[in-house]
Amino acid sequence: MIWGKPCYYWIIPQYNLIASIKFEHSRTDSELFQDWITSSVNNRIEIPGSTKKTNDNGYVQFIRSDNSKENEDATIKTIFRFDMSIKSIKTNDARLQELSQNTTHIIRKERIELTEIDERPEFLKLLGRIPQALSSAPNEKNKLQRKIEIKIEAQPTPEEIKNIIESCSLEITPDDREFTNVGFVTKRGGIKWADEFRMTESIFMDDLGHKILPGDVIYAKLALEREKYLNPIIAEIAREAVLTPDSGVSEAQSA
Repeated sequence: MIWGKPCYYWIIPQYNLIASIKFEHSRTDSELFQDWITSSVNNRIEIPGSTKKTNDNGYVQFIRSDNSKENEDATIKTIFRFDMSIKSIKTNDARLQELSQNTTHIIRKERIELTEIDERPEFLKLLGRIPQALSSAPNEKNKLQRKIEIKIEAQPTPEEIKNIIESCSLEITPDDREFTNVGFVTKRGGIKWADEFRMTESIFMDDLGHKILPGDVIYAKLALEREKYLNPIIAEIAREAVLTPDSGVSEAQSA
């Protein structure tokens, strides 16, 4: 449990990945998770053969001695860093290149909540300076939801499409993708939705009356279908290796 609410992450060292697991009662926050990992290492974990010291800049240093040296180089000072980024499609991927060339319009659809109904006569609505006190006050009874869809003519670049996909990955939840999404209309009239590029799977679990699900219980559930969840990620890693054969992985990535 982190910062007052349960948060669940599946750490997969084999592929240098961290998968966020989101339930209705939990939350995810990559930045706070990074801070939590860093703080845990700096403040709670003891590194054998090292001592800790906070320098003038406020960074925690791990200090150890190299017995093979006798001068100042014998003292080794290191700082722990942990960083992760959202795993996303590469801009040189053929799928983005093709989509950029064939996109004619962008569609944005979302669900908005109306908390006020204007019941004034039409002549008062036309007079915008009339106080809104003449309209009904918001309450649960008159709270309404509307589904809106905006379509604009555009031909985004691969980089712009990538940014849209990454933005949508933060906004769209699996349960709401039917009403909140961004689509790219192609020359043939088809629509490629942004969430189709997102690696997501649904997990159904019985909480057995517990407010917080134990980590070993969640992992046992994941282990039953581990290949199902990881195969799309493995395929994407293989695709990236073909696109950028000389690139190395230096940071954890969040799927």
